[in-house]
Amino acid sequence: MTIRVKIRHDRQIICPVRFTRAVTGAPQADAPEVDDRGFAMGARQGTWGNSPARGAMVSIATGDTVRVRLLREDIDATAPIFMTSPDTAVVEVVEPVGGGPLPADGVFKIRGVADFANRPVSVQARLGDAHGPVIGELEPHVFNLRVLRVVAHLVSINGVSTARTAATLTTLFDEANAIWRPAGIRFLYGQTQTRTTPVNGFSVAGQMTTTMNAGTPGHVPGANNWNEFSTIINTNVRANYINVYFVRQANEIRGLTYANDVARPNGYGIVLVDGADANDLAHELLHFLDTEGHADDPVPATANAKVDMWARRRLMYAFNPYGASGIAHRDDVGYGNIARGSLITVKNTPNTVEANDAELERARARSLNPY
Repeated sequence: MTIRVKIRHDRQIICPVRFTRAVTGAPQADAPEVDDRGFAMGARQGTWGNSPARGAMVSIATGDTVRVRLLREDIDATAPIFMTSPDTAVVEVVEPVGGGPLPADGVFKIRGVADFANRPVSVQARLGDAHGPVIGELEPHVFNLRVLRVVAHLVSINGVSTARTAATLTTLFDEANAIWRPAGIRFLYGQTQTRTTPVNGFSVAGQMTTTMNAGTPGHVPGANNWNEFSTIINTNVRANYINVYFVRQANEIRGLTYANDVARPNGYGIVLVDGADANDLAHELLHFLDTEGHADDPVPATANAKVDMWARRRLMYAFNPYGASGIAHRDDVGYGNIARGSLITVKNTPNTVEANDAELERARARSLNPY
């Protein structure tokens, strides 16, 4: 069969297949989000090495086997497709055996074998058999697992405590770790180390009150409008741990973080309300590991905040849940209706319309000195 292609502007990208998360709904540790934002690979961290690949990127913890889905865009549903790895010392294709042909759902499994510096590899989709022409590439990056210690605080404000317990926090941290696992970072939470932390003299019992937003009564431009937050994260601190404080409620936020580059007495730590979920916890932990802004911050400062699916799939989108638009692909980006995604960006695309890219690179660097 002959396929006619009309070239525009001296170039044409033909995309017969692409790659995406193997599941929809809640994050699963063995089904990482795929950074498929364009074909350019972007700027690369110094130890990643240069790659001729063009396509999506994904992260894997060393030794883990993960699922990824190949989607057929411009190719027949019956065409046999095989997945291969040209460097099995870095990444190997586990299923299907022999690389293919892929099953009808397009899901295949790859294993991160070892974390090498300057040794990039692309998993290749080949047409016909394992030696056929390459019709798609996925660049995985393998990261050795780092374990970061976390201590939780059950905070009472003027005698009114969070409704959370040490036991319920186990599930919360497990779900947050499912998001972080492909980045090669695990947050170690122990029930028995959970602290009870009372604070008093606050404006409202059970509530952390801040006046950061210009429309909040009491807001003073240029002033520290987060005194109660600062008080909480400087109370009963455990050294050499990430301190996460759980409060009943707050008037402006679901979560708030000072990263560990904010010196005391302002302090550094995380506050999370009872209404926050595991995505919010994972989001605040990424703030702690050196991502100060959000995916939808204006770029440049005069541009509109970003509201399309690309930004809403990112863990660092500002809102969870976000406002409904009535546009299907914006309102469900794979995690449920108006639920923020869990993509920790692997790519660093400085010319993107989104902000604060290269989150995984920065988080990995800060995880070497997290406390």
